[in-house]
Amino acid sequence: MSKFDKNFFLLADYASTDRDGKLMINGVFETIYAQSVPALHQTLYLVGSVMVDDKDIQSANVDLDILDSKGNSIVENKIPTLKVSLPKYNDRKRNFNIIYQLNSVKLSNYGEHKIAVKVNGKDLASASFFVDKPSN
Repeated sequence: MSKFDKNFFLLADYASTDRDGKLMINGVFETIYAQSVPALHQTLYLVGSVMVDDKDIQSANVDLDILDSKGNSIVENKIPTLKVSLPKYNDRKRNFNIIYQLNSVKLSNYGEHKIAVKVNGKDLASASFFVDKPSN
């Protein structure tokens, strides 16, 4: 059994947390429209929630990679590792939220792309999005 389980991952125009730690997510999307490729998407947010099954785990390292429609990494500079301190265990599963702001994402081809998420070096999940040409 995995020590970490995906609750959800999605892409948005903006995300933050309030003072109580609740996620506030604006502009959820699955498609980026580009007249031509390569294209540069200025800013997007990967937002997620991860459940923790092991009461002894106190921290986690989260890493991302962005893969194009051919499965190639399109990250020019490594995305910094997110180091998470986990909440205390209190007889139920714990979870932690992830918000990554990704800037100047270079999209070199059309089709399905993925943001791959690893926790402590192990594949956890991915969030898919599409790069399409506008219909008009």
